[in-house]
Amino acid sequence: MTWVLFAIATLTTQIVVANWNRTRKLEPIRLNIWRSLSAILFFSPALFYASWDLDLDIYIAFIFIAIVSTVAQISIFYLSAVHNGRVSLLSTNFSMIFTYLVWILLDPVTQSRYFENPTKAFIISTLILISFVASFFMRQTRRENKKGYLFISMAIGVLITMSTIIGKKMLPQNMDQTLINKLFIMGFIIFLTQFLFSLFIWAMKEKTITQLKRLEPCKYIHKHTFILGILGALGCITSWAAVALAPNPAYIKALIMSAPLIFVIYHKIQNVEDKANPVAGSVVAICVILIILLQT
Repeated sequence: MTWVLFAIATLTTQIVVANWNRTRKLEPIRLNIWRSLSAILFFSPALFYASWDLDLDIYIAFIFIAIVSTVAQISIFYLSAVHNGRVSLLSTNFSMIFTYLVWILLDPVTQSRYFENPTKAFIISTLILISFVASFFMRQTRRENKKGYLFISMAIGVLITMSTIIGKKMLPQNMDQTLINKLFIMGFIIFLTQFLFSLFIWAMKEKTITQLKRLEPCKYIHKHTFILGILGALGCITSWAAVALAPNPAYIKALIMSAPLIFVIYHKIQNVEDKANPVAGSVVAICVILIILLQT
């Protein structure tokens, strides 16, 4: 059940991060550059206290995960600024169903459990499918000026699935010092790569690397960006700890899919227009609760 606690913590951080740029509407690439610095600072103890592995494959995997997370995070900031926080997390829907299917195909332990208890396997699979379908009924009925976000979300979902499966394979699946050690090394590599890769994307976009004042540090360096980076770092730890410990990493994505219902409630309180369907969100939340109960 430890993975459930980590998944709930991940849900909380992702809601805050996804919704943060809705009102500020800062340029996503520069925002990711500056917020990565505080996350790097958070994980810097890994340089001195962590036991670094000699297996090169682990670092290649972590760098790939970092590049995927960079693209995903910039897309989330972009979709949040253009649409809203709920739309920005739509890629989670696709990564959930893709991860669920791929993990069943790749993991002999999951296959064995499903063959031993086909009724339970059928119920969980049905709940996963219902939550996936119901999540699309959360979408706004008005679609003017929103063309393209579905394709972006699907593409990001595929990339996140690949990185999730790779991360699951690379991380220890027991809650011990080895896992904590790997998580701090992973976090440091992820955010260092995010900083460098985001800087590279910005340089290609602006066609300059010398005009650093165009990164607008005065606009982006403040306590809110620092807190955003720390939340990103905490979310990195909790999400990958949940992935490592969960029987199927898709369950974490399923729990995060309940975020739209929370956004509907939050937008209602804040008087933000949101045409999302709360009934569909409730269906997703109920499915997630049942999946968790079946796994306990």
